[in-house]
Amino acid sequence: MPATNITVISVALARLYFAVLLEHLKAELNKPADQRDITIRYGKLVERTKAAYSKASYIEAAIPTNIGTRLLVVQLICEKLALPNLACLGVNATGEPGIAYQEARDWEIDKAAVLAYDWDGVSADIANAFDIEAQEAAQRAERKQRRTVTEAEARDLVYKADKASPGKYKIDNYQKEAMVKLITKGLSVDEAHAAVTE
Repeated sequence: MPATNITVISVALARLYFAVLLEHLKAELNKPADQRDITIRYGKLVERTKAAYSKASYIEAAIPTNIGTRLLVVQLICEKLALPNLACLGVNATGEPGIAYQEARDWEIDKAAVLAYDWDGVSADIANAFDIEAQEAAQRAERKQRRTVTEAEARDLVYKADKASPGKYKIDNYQKEAMVKLITKGLSVDEAHAAVTE
């Protein structure tokens, strides 16, 4: 993913997912080897993240259908810090990573590298890397003027956009509600749609 496509929302949620993935990994490593499952389903990862960080910025955009982009940011941070790819622990309902991941990486090698790494001494570097990524995303976002709107105005914008381009905004009700909340914070309809579907 090009750095210019990384949004403030993606970085904010990736930071939270990273923390939850690391916590999950450490908990599993404390179990006997034959009882471990270091992977975690996307839905469970989102659920745990929302429970642990219910007041975090943009938490309403944490939904399973867009988790792939956020995990790509986790992967990017790991690459920048020369860490194993912690994002490999996130899996879909079938217990495997998404197709894009499988086409680009060797899952078994990534999991082995994650298991072999000593994760205890990297927290400061990780926080700093996410801070830098967040600052860069914020600078890109600042170049665009944001206008906040009421919830009613946001719903009207979604309705009008859907009427103007039938079929363009194919989303479920859960995604629609997340879109409305993001639009009230100043995102355009297209930006909000990308945030809940990417």
